[in-house]
This record gives sequence, structure tokens and C-alpha cells, in this order.
Amino acid sequence: MRDILSTIKQIRRDQNLRQEDVADKLFIAKETYNHIESGKIRLTLENYIKICKVLNIDPAAMLGNENEKTIKLTHKEIESLKSIYLKFTNIK
Repeated sequence: MRDILSTIKQIRRDQNLRQEDVADKLFIAKETYNHIESGKIRLTLENYIKICKVLNIDPAAMLGNENEKTIKLTHKEIESLKSIYLKFTNIK
């Protein structure tokens, strides 16, 4: 999880965005976003997808690092991911 959070932080910085900028786009307090990015608050799947959308990055690509172990998901988890992704990308 720490690697994902570090990558999110680096991408945010590469895009010259402050934590406050991302928090505003997510409609959450800056402190809440800071706690998510620092790992003090658990990164939920829903927030992960929202953050990826704000940073204009593919959530699946972020998880597909060749050096990482494969992530195994159940059918229910895949459907949940799909539902959340479609909800926040307005794709039907």
C-alpha cells in the first residue's frame, strides 16, 4: 500500500498540484487528503479511483507494476471495482 501512496504523491507533485488542490476536487478537507496520502487513513477503493481520476491516471495501470505481486480479486470485488469506476467516469 505504501508504494501506491508514494506513487500517488509523486504523480501529484509532478503535476504541480498541492494536497489542497486534490482535496478540493475530491470535496474533502485538506487534512483528510493528507491523512489518506500519508497512510494515516486507509485508502479505500472508492477514494483510490477518485484520486486516480483527479490525477488523470489509469487505476489499473497503477496496480499493474511488473515488479509487484499479482493482486487476486474475487468476482464480487471485480464487479465492485467496475461499478465504482463507471460511477466516477460517467461511462455506461
